[in-house]
Amino acid sequence: MSNWEFNYSNYFGMRHNIYLAVKSLLEVSSNHTIITVQGKKGMGKTRFMNEVAQHLNHREFFKEGIFYFDLNGVHDIGQI
Repeated sequence: MSNWEFNYSNYFGMRHNIYLAVKSLLEVSSNHTIITVQGKKGMGKTRFMNEVAQHLNHREFFKEGIFYFDLNGVHDIGQI
């Protein structure tokens, strides 16, 4: 189950970083269910997390699914 539109492609040069991200997520997954990615606009956060989510989804690590929520522009917790 997922609302993420996976874009399967070769994310050249980022294989090691994707591996580290997947490894880190699996180490904390029993304690955390929400992951927030922050950074400057245009640096590739969504693209990178798409690759990470693809790997996790393909290997079925999260049986409940992987979901994407765009919180760009949310400035108040009450908006969520």
